[in-house]
Amino acid sequence: MPDQLPCPNPTCSHVFSAAQVQAATALACPRCGQVFQLRQSADGTSSASPPAPPRARPRPAAPADASAPTPWYADAAPPAGSAPVAKAKPAVPVAKPVPRAPVPRAPAAVKKVAPPLAPPSPTPVAAVPRPTQASPPPNIAAFDVLTNDAALVSSAASLHRRQGLKRFLVPIFALVAAVGIIGGIFYGLHALELLPIKGVSSGTNASSSSESAWNMVVELRNEKKVSEKVCRLILPKKSWESDAQLKQRMGVALAYRFQDTDDPSKAYWCAVHAKDFGVYKPRDAELLSSGIERLSQYFGESLETEAQVERIAANSLSAQRITFKGQIHPVSWWGDMYFLTENGIGYWFYVAAPTRDEAREAFKSVLSDGAVFVVENERRGWREKPQPVNTFRGTAGAVTLTAQEGVFTKYDAKDEDEKALLFLFGRHLKEQTDILKNRKNAHVLVLGLEKAGDLSQSFKAARDYVEADFKKIGEYKLTAAEEGKDGPTDTGDKVDVSSYRGRIGEFQVQLKDEVKRYIMLVVVNQEETTYAVRCECPWESRSIWRQDFLDLLATFKLKAGKSAVDE
Repeated sequence: MPDQLPCPNPTCSHVFSAAQVQAATALACPRCGQVFQLRQSADGTSSASPPAPPRARPRPAAPADASAPTPWYADAAPPAGSAPVAKAKPAVPVAKPVPRAPVPRAPAAVKKVAPPLAPPSPTPVAAVPRPTQASPPPNIAAFDVLTNDAALVSSAASLHRRQGLKRFLVPIFALVAAVGIIGGIFYGLHALELLPIKGVSSGTNASSSSESAWNMVVELRNEKKVSEKVCRLILPKKSWESDAQLKQRMGVALAYRFQDTDDPSKAYWCAVHAKDFGVYKPRDAELLSSGIERLSQYFGESLETEAQVERIAANSLSAQRITFKGQIHPVSWWGDMYFLTENGIGYWFYVAAPTRDEAREAFKSVLSDGAVFVVENERRGWREKPQPVNTFRGTAGAVTLTAQEGVFTKYDAKDEDEKALLFLFGRHLKEQTDILKNRKNAHVLVLGLEKAGDLSQSFKAARDYVEADFKKIGEYKLTAAEEGKDGPTDTGDKVDVSSYRGRIGEFQVQLKDEVKRYIMLVVVNQEETTYAVRCECPWESRSIWRQDFLDLLATFKLKAGKSAVDE
């Protein structure tokens, strides 16, 4: 017998020593798990060594349950007189194993030979077929087989090409994403009107713009998200320079400051803004309110405005003007705000100087030769669409008022006054989420009073009724709101209230020497009733609401009846 015996399994590389071969009649290969017979024992029975135990982690055996059903693959009963043979899980062969003859069972005890220690098999361990089975174990593949001829490992050249392509594409995608994000931010700012308008140098007169004058075109994005030229401002460079701080604080399209080098005390500034209202024509009150809000952003609480709005014609344009005053640090500024609308676009032009007269002179210089503000509207064939409105009806439909949707809200009139027929509350847009301050809100109260005589007498009675209402809560008094008048106008001024003749008066409500409220009182007689419309707001907000009050009174309607004629 040779000193060493290789395992009969042609796919197995294990070699048995001579001592193992001589001491056993049957050997179990510790590597592949195969059991093979060497010789018969002295009593004529086969003596086989048990298969090598698997190196895998042992699992706890489940407790035996006598009542559990016998699986279909188990033998009904073991053969009589046969000794149990331990099961071993051989490693899965790489190729088809060599079939072996079944080992006959012997009643005699089988001598167990401890298998030598072997390193763990790298392949999964499978169960050994029962000795009674005649068929060989199935041929199981150790790994999935590829059906094509593709290489399992990429070559170094292909990996290098992929890495180079990745290094080239990643920065490009990152750059595109960054540009997209930045563009989206600017687009959102345009949509929210946080960055609504831009001023760019005009290309029509480049030499003039670069050498002697600022030639700035204002563009905005319309409702279709398309840039549209709306106006132009031309200023001489020798005396005007761009003011970025003023532009940012006011939130306007253009802002420039004039400084006389020969006389430093002579200084003034101007600003331009525009806004797209789409197919709607903005109301005068809407233009006025929006323009004053930008002045408030610059001057803060120091801003003062006149209540009266003047209509003027300048540079072939029909506009409106309101005077303002504000203070920045120790310097006081007087100025005028001009506003107008054309084809659904609102325009604002501001001019300010240390005094009122200087502001008016500055405006003339802006519109003189070498300094021009021009409206360049490209909307040919624009058609106005009516704005949505709310109609409010008083008790029993005695009186009706109409306002733009969202400006006023109707509440129960009797909660305000027992003689009230209609009560409207107006909340300023900037105060919608600041109810506690309530500094810029207004209300309109329509009263049904007993007729006291003609319109003059009825107006005086209505004024006394309003003043008595204030005196219930403090030492208030009504005085004339217009400058230059010595006392209150008891009889009011003649006015047409929609299609009715009436009287109007404007008052300031004083608490001792401090002005608190603004009152616009309008009276119309019909048969035996005097209809008094009391429009009220904080004194500092009168310029914002006065135009809204006038717009509301222009829609005043009464139930069918005879209206009194002013005598």
